[in-house]
Amino acid sequence: MHRVWVVVCTGVLVTLAVLPAGAQREDWPRIVSIGTAPIGGVYYVWGGAFARIIQDVVGVPATVEATQGPIPNVRLVHVGQMTLGIATNGIVYDGFRGLDWAEGRKHDNVRVLLPMYSSHMHCVALARHRIASVRDLDGKPVGTGARGGTGDVYFRRVAEVLGIKPSRIVNVGFEDMNNLTRDGVIVGYCASAGLPLPSILELETTHDVRVFGVAAPDVRKVQEKWPYMLPGVVPPGTYKSTREPVPSVLGFNVLIGHKDLPRNFAYAIVKAAYDNQTALAAAHPAGKEMPAERAALSPAPLHAGAALYFQEKGVRIPPELLPPEYRR
Repeated sequence: MHRVWVVVCTGVLVTLAVLPAGAQREDWPRIVSIGTAPIGGVYYVWGGAFARIIQDVVGVPATVEATQGPIPNVRLVHVGQMTLGIATNGIVYDGFRGLDWAEGRKHDNVRVLLPMYSSHMHCVALARHRIASVRDLDGKPVGTGARGGTGDVYFRRVAEVLGIKPSRIVNVGFEDMNNLTRDGVIVGYCASAGLPLPSILELETTHDVRVFGVAAPDVRKVQEKWPYMLPGVVPPGTYKSTREPVPSVLGFNVLIGHKDLPRNFAYAIVKAAYDNQTALAAAHPAGKEMPAERAALSPAPLHAGAALYFQEKGVRIPPELLPPEYRR
């Protein structure tokens, strides 16, 4: 696991809304660790901006952890080795219930604090390979990001349902996938991330690329087995190489924490995120997307402090998403 103290330099001056004096409590964590994903992805950038908010607004030192992605984040939060983590809705759904990758072990200490931006599973390849859709990856070497990350899990699920059999799947970080793509070791890679993905922006500054995805009829086939994998669209102009809409597999991300986090601390960090959303958006455009109503679609129960915040904002939370500790 790679640990760094967070330093955020966005080039944008942002005024943070600070919590009232005395809001901090002795029972709060002395330091907050946020599990993200490999350096170069949206998780890492968003996590860095949020760490600064926790540090400067809530008053608790925060670090960013470059993990292998959502599955490790769920595991680490469940056992209390990480304060917070970012994960996709499908990974949290499976983990909380002990399905699929969780292999029967329920990660039921996990609670959702914040609904975040949408993730689109989309792919990139050098234009010379003439790859137009995920089906064209059959028989070719492809990268899918960190093993167990959302991009890797989602790609393997799509490939299984559609009968796609790459000659090789490479599991490395975004920077390495760019290098392997340039060197011809892989034809390109698929990722599930907020838009735009920084590594694709970087790759297309030096090479002609094609961004492609999964056709909507194919997504619906996948959805029959995995209902939280939805048809989506990467809008034109997201990348300089995307002049037309690109079909994608859509999910959304959530910030998770352990159920034993103090209720007022969870409330404070959720409030700080919304009060300082401009700072998140300045770090990455994905920070603009945190629809409060999405809390009602949470893949696992909300944290009691988060549930209180969203209810105060008028969001109707289904009873099954209110955790047992909420009623205490």
